[in-house]
Parts: sequence; C-alpha cells; structure tokens
Amino acid sequence: MESKFEIGQKLKNKRLELNLRMDDVAKEVGVTRSTLWAIENGSGNYTIDTLLRLVSFLNMSIDIGAQKQGTRKRATRTNSALDKKINRFIVMCVEQYASSVNQSSGTIYNELNKAGIIDELKEDYEDMHGMSTYSINEYIGKRLDADVSQEPTNDNHILSKTILISQTIELIAKKYKLSIEESRNRFYQSDVIEMLDDDETGLYGESALYLLSLYENYFKNKCIETERLLLRKPRIEDAKPMFDNWANDPEVTKYLTWNPHENIEVTKTIITCWLEEEKDSKTIRFIITLKDGGEPIGSIDVVNYIDDNPEIGYCLSKKYWNQGLMTEACKAFVKYLFNKGFNKVLIKAVVENIGSNRVIEKCGFKFTHQEHLKHQSSFKLNPVTVNCYELVK
Repeated sequence: MESKFEIGQKLKNKRLELNLRMDDVAKEVGVTRSTLWAIENGSGNYTIDTLLRLVSFLNMSIDIGAQKQGTRKRATRTNSALDKKINRFIVMCVEQYASSVNQSSGTIYNELNKAGIIDELKEDYEDMHGMSTYSINEYIGKRLDADVSQEPTNDNHILSKTILISQTIELIAKKYKLSIEESRNRFYQSDVIEMLDDDETGLYGESALYLLSLYENYFKNKCIETERLLLRKPRIEDAKPMFDNWANDPEVTKYLTWNPHENIEVTKTIITCWLEEEKDSKTIRFIITLKDGGEPIGSIDVVNYIDDNPEIGYCLSKKYWNQGLMTEACKAFVKYLFNKGFNKVLIKAVVENIGSNRVIEKCGFKFTHQEHLKHQSSFKLNPVTVNCYELVK
C-alpha cells in the first residue's frame, strides 16, 4: 500500500502532466481547492470515496489498499461565510489581547467567555472589525474590569483555533527572531487562516509545526517580499483599507483608467471580481502591504498581454508617495514576472504623470514610443498621450 504522501505526489504529477488547473479538478471531483491541496501534499483528512473520484477523474491506477480516512476526526461545522469571518475576528481579538497582557490565549479566551465578551464581540462584529488593535484591546480591558460574569458559551472550536494560532505565532517568532507582534502580522497576512476556516482540510487536528510549514510555503510561493513591503494576493477584507487609502482618492486615480470609488460597496464589488479572476492562470495581481503592521497601501498587477508580453499597472496611497515604495514594489514585481518565464515586461504612463514616469525609469524601463489615445478609457472620455516603455530580461 502506498503512503498518503506517495499517492499525493502521483496525483499532483498526473494533474500537472495533463495541464489541469487545481480549481478545475477540485470542481469536477466535488471537493474544495484546499482539500485537493491537502491530498496532493499528503496531509489533511479525506474519505476513500473522495480519493477514488480523484483517481478515476485523472484516469490513474493507484494502490490505495486499506487507506483510511485518518486518525483525526474532521469537524462537521457548516459555517456560512459570515460566520467564518466572525470566528476569525474573535480568534484575532483573543490572541492579540493575550499577547498584550502576556497571558496564554486559552486563559484569556476563558476569561472573555465567562464575562460574556466573546458573545459581545460576535454581535458587534460589523462595527468593530475595522478597529485598530489598540482600540480593541482597550475595549476588552475595560470590559474585563467591569467583569459582568455570566454562563459561558460552549465553543471549543474557537478556543482550539485560538491556542493553535498562538502556538504557531510563537514558533514563527522563535525561528525567525521576530517579535510576537511582527510574527502575528505576518501570520495574518498568509492564507493559513483561510485554510483553518475550511474544516475539510482537517487542520484543527494538526500541530503548530505543521501550520508553520504551511505558513512558510505561503511566503515562498505566493508572496513577493522586499525590504519594507509584502506583496500578497487580494482578500475581501482588503475592501475597507483599499477604499480608505487609495481607491476613493481623486489624486491617486487622476491618471488611471478608472474613477474614484463612490463608496466601499464599489470596492467590495471590485475585489469580488478580482477573486473570481484569480481562477484564471493569466491573472497576476498583488496587494501591496507594509511589512510593519501589514497595512494595504496599494496594488500592482498585469493589466494586459501584448504578444504574450505582460503589461503592468499599479497605484499607491498618496500617503506613501515619494518614499521609494512604489519603485521597490515595481522592481520586485518585474523580477517575479521574469522568474515566471516572461522575457519582456511593458508599461504605460500618461505623459503628465511625472511621478509615475520617474518610477518607471528608476525601475530600468526603456522608453519606446508615444501613443495618442482618443479616450483615456471607457470611464474617462478625455484624450490623452501616454509614454510606452519596455524592459527586456
């Protein structure tokens, strides 16, 4: 009988050989993408039926023998998307407050639960999830001082998740010689939290060491890291900082192809579309965040392909202009594209956009020609002249 890891590797190699996208295979087999990822990496829990469907779909012959579902029982929760966001928010609140008072997450969770604060945080999620760490910690501290004790809620799901995350963050801090705060910021930038939300991955039964390996895999394969920045994939939670920091600013969007967002609902719709577009392998898009604190401050992506060469675009919060951050992000993004196999990267900038033209030149792009456009875009009907640049590997 072959091991889980051996089976997973064979399945993965066969999928790649057939040039099949993970999302497409997962959809056909009837599992989530994260479950398929776990199977291919020899981890997580899944049923024999799931494995057989996958083997059949890929037209393979594998000795699964008496392959068992696994020694750990998978949780059977069926949370809605909102429930998952609320639970994630609760875990973050508990873990952050525990760190601020130098106590274990389990102890703090039990105190908050007994005082009824866990239920309050759930009820007030819509009003509180955009608050700063300091404000949330202050709120929790004041409520604990009042300590109106009541019958605690029985939710071991959140408690176990809180403790597991806390242990993982401590491992990150120790291994990479970071503060707990820095480690927490980096952990919450990864997609491990989203994987924890999906019970089918079986991660609740795993150890903090295993979560550490997932965290390291994320930063190795799904992020771009520079001295001051972390470029990562967009999330729906980015809507508020994106709207506040750059999407609603007419100065930021002045030379872009789109108008300032009128309200945060427009931003949410845009990010929802982005997340759908991520299913297309040609989509290459990152949110630019600060390493220190993890605040989203801009975006950079491939906006078009011309003769199979990627044309890129970017935008940055005005608050962070003239600090070399856009140049830093752009250089790293271009390097990432070259490493993916592209040999030429293109970019355009409106002639009057002096700052952007300067960034482009600092990144090593060479001016090739100008284009005179009748309309800046379908949203902006004014004529513009743009400088066209290219950078060859």
